[in-house]
Amino acid sequence: MFRFTIRDVLWLTVVVALAIALWLERQRSVRDLLREQRETALWTSRSEAALSAIKARGVPASWYERGVAVTVPDEYGGGYTRVCPGQ
Repeated sequence: MFRFTIRDVLWLTVVVALAIALWLERQRSVRDLLREQRETALWTSRSEAALSAIKARGVPASWYERGVAVTVPDEYGGGYTRVCPGQ
């Protein structure tokens, strides 16, 4: 038969608690990464849809990684570029 001392049981408890803590932290990290990727994909699709609608009206516009730049034509009182940052 195996004989365990209190010290052995305490060490086992510490090891198991550390393993569970590391696993939970890893799960939270993966969940946060997936949420961030979903939000980025959503922002990208919405900004591309807005950019298409702007271009359909004949307004020069371009998409950047950090936002959308729209050049307002003179007939709309413009002649300037407006940059709309992303998140």
